[in-house]
Amino acid sequence: MQFRLTTDRQARSFSASSTLTAPSNEPFKTHLPVKHSEPTVHSFYHKSTSTFSYVVAGSPYDAESGVLDVVIIDSVLDYDAASGSVTTESADGLMSFCAAQNYRVTAVLETHAHADHLSAGFYISRSLHVGHLNRVANPPLIIGKGIEEVQRRFAPRYGLTQGDLQGSFDLLIDEKMNLRVGNSRINAIHLPGHTPDHMGYQIGENIFTGDVVFLPDVGSARADFPGGSADLLRASIHRLLDASPQTRLYVGHDYPPPSRADPKCFSTISETQHENVHLKNMDDFVQRRLIRDKELAAPRLLHPSLQVNIRGGRLPPPGPDGVSRMQIPLTAGSANLL
Repeated sequence: MQFRLTTDRQARSFSASSTLTAPSNEPFKTHLPVKHSEPTVHSFYHKSTSTFSYVVAGSPYDAESGVLDVVIIDSVLDYDAASGSVTTESADGLMSFCAAQNYRVTAVLETHAHADHLSAGFYISRSLHVGHLNRVANPPLIIGKGIEEVQRRFAPRYGLTQGDLQGSFDLLIDEKMNLRVGNSRINAIHLPGHTPDHMGYQIGENIFTGDVVFLPDVGSARADFPGGSADLLRASIHRLLDASPQTRLYVGHDYPPPSRADPKCFSTISETQHENVHLKNMDDFVQRRLIRDKELAAPRLLHPSLQVNIRGGRLPPPGPDGVSRMQIPLTAGSANLL
């Protein structure tokens, strides 16, 4: 398959006077802080991949400019597998939203190398420049240090060299790193099990959990990817549940069951602990998770996502004709097919 990335708005200015593009990945909602010192969270639902992205606004405002610092978590490129089209409409919508709110993006965070959607992290971090409203030169693209293990596992499968991986991320973090958004501290929490690189980000009484747990009526993440572990996932969930009962867990995806019409993006620790369908008996969680994972099909966008996301959201290197092509490893059931 061959495709080209549509980047007609890549050099656009995000000044307050610009013509703004409405976010295409609606519905989005604003979740106001319970306490004055807490951040404001804007959630965006990317319907085609059931993915939540977040714009998290710290506190307080910059007294001189009136600008509020924000981070963007788990952004998405728009990818149509049938046509090979990759566009930036949803990512442009996030940036336009930030411009309309007088927000300054200070960092672009990834919870992990996603296997079900293409990240827009690299595109967003390189599309915001000094001189625009943002006033931060290419806010850093950040992911957990475990991404190096994920890259080692998957780069050879997609014909990617060490050189192809250089510059994919600006900062690899562990729990010792001190990050901030405005005056709010961001605590990085290593949450392996779904993937080795998985990080959660706690900002006040909000934890952005990626794919560790989902809404109570959906359950928990799978643990059967290379480098995954149901035992480690169980330990990571226990670690999350140690937070205060009112802490909100903002999830990476929602797959609403028939009993619930609309997607939701968070549940509290208390609700998760007492109502999550996969956590009601943690004693046999690992065994039930292993059985469940054997029944699951591979994610629809597994191969496109991984080869793009281990490079921070960059497309595969172009061939001699300037066209990027996805590599799809095949499993042949007979030597006669090779």
